[in-house]
Amino acid sequence: MWEWHSSLYLGAAHGVTGIIHALLDFLEELTQVDPGAWNILEHTIAVLNEFCWQGNLASSISKSGEELSFKNKANRLVQFCHGAPGHALLLLQMYNKTRDTRLASRNDVSKYLRKAQKITKSVILPKGLLKKGVGLCHGISGNAYCFLGVHHAELSAADRGRHTNDWLKYSFVYANFALDNLEDLEDVPDRPYSLYEGLVGLVCFLLDLVNQKSGVVSSFPCFEF
Repeated sequence: MWEWHSSLYLGAAHGVTGIIHALLDFLEELTQVDPGAWNILEHTIAVLNEFCWQGNLASSISKSGEELSFKNKANRLVQFCHGAPGHALLLLQMYNKTRDTRLASRNDVSKYLRKAQKITKSVILPKGLLKKGVGLCHGISGNAYCFLGVHHAELSAADRGRHTNDWLKYSFVYANFALDNLEDLEDVPDRPYSLYEGLVGLVCFLLDLVNQKSGVVSSFPCFEF
């Protein structure tokens, strides 16, 4: 857990969601340190669901003695750094790792994909056209990467029969909105030409959209590997 200002932070850029996502890339090393690490990660991901309000992961949990408070913060920030987008990407990462690793439990691994689909469609799609810019961290492009993530997960062999192109269509809708409103959104971030806050993130997303025709599997820049 990552604590700051007497709160426990849960997001992908500033909290436990991002920490778990990184640990999942080092499962072999992690289990050498602690053979029970996989079970801990599974349990922690399950507990994150308890800190969602109307589907959106809270940015942080306030500590007051033994009580944890979060509902007053939970539904404001639908962006990669805090909230549902980072949560969805973690669930997709867990889905992919659970399918591919011998460390996985015998539980239904598709539950992670179903949860990611639900969050992406019910929270990110209707609330993800942000006013904070077109970037990755707290902008439109970062949210749109969740659509590409679900799209690629459904294209896997196990899920090909249930695949549609809806997620890809949502990605293009978000890209068109970002381009149509670029004049108003370009200078909103503090660093309007940076990778995570500004135009470079949008450029990465647009390139990944172009590459979809070639079957290239896209990844969230500097987060997914």
